[in-house]
Amino acid sequence: MAYRKKGLRLGPVVFIIFLFALFFLILYLIAPKPDIDTPSDILITERPIETSPVDLVLEPPVIQEEPAAESENGVLENVTLESGALESELPVSQTEEPVQVPGRNIYFIQAGNDSYEMQLINVSRNLTSSNAPLMDSINVMLQGPTTDEENRGIMSFIPVNSRLLSARVENETAYLNFNEAFRYNTGGREGYEAQIRQIVYTATEFSTVKRVQFLIEGNIVDELSQDGGIIRYPIGRN
Repeated sequence: MAYRKKGLRLGPVVFIIFLFALFFLILYLIAPKPDIDTPSDILITERPIETSPVDLVLEPPVIQEEPAAESENGVLENVTLESGALESELPVSQTEEPVQVPGRNIYFIQAGNDSYEMQLINVSRNLTSSNAPLMDSINVMLQGPTTDEENRGIMSFIPVNSRLLSARVENETAYLNFNEAFRYNTGGREGYEAQIRQIVYTATEFSTVKRVQFLIEGNIVDELSQDGGIIRYPIGRN
């Protein structure tokens, strides 16, 4: 009986403790809670960094120009034309002086003591070096003798207005192509013979030429005229 009474005394105490615990739990649950911002609600602001103003000076780019180089033919390369400069102000290339070929022989006719006697004579000309020395020699001869040579009785029997159209050398034969005016000689048979000899001797002054084939306007003809001047085949000095 004593044990049962002791147990009855403990029951109300436990019950009272339970009620207190329940009461504090209810107070905790219903008590207002402070607002706490979540990370998504936080506004982050950046404070601009203030710097002192700096003056920026932009310098033009440096252009390195290569020095003008002189080529083999004397022309300046890599030359830059400055703004506003005229082409006439550019450096003028220094070219070599034309090379003169001294002592080129051309042939004319000179009257002998007898007015009917004509002989072939050579005179010297200084010509400028070129890629067509044969044509240069013939063309100079077509110009005729100088005034001093004419005073010494030197003349040419080449018809006036004669022109050399082209010239080439093959197998020691010079093919000389003249215009139609080359066929009209007022000196008769002797004039045609002298005309042919002037051309042949002038052309064969070159070591690569032994004979001359005459052409008129690109064609081989039998003769210059009915009065003379057979040119059907190549003609040499002999």
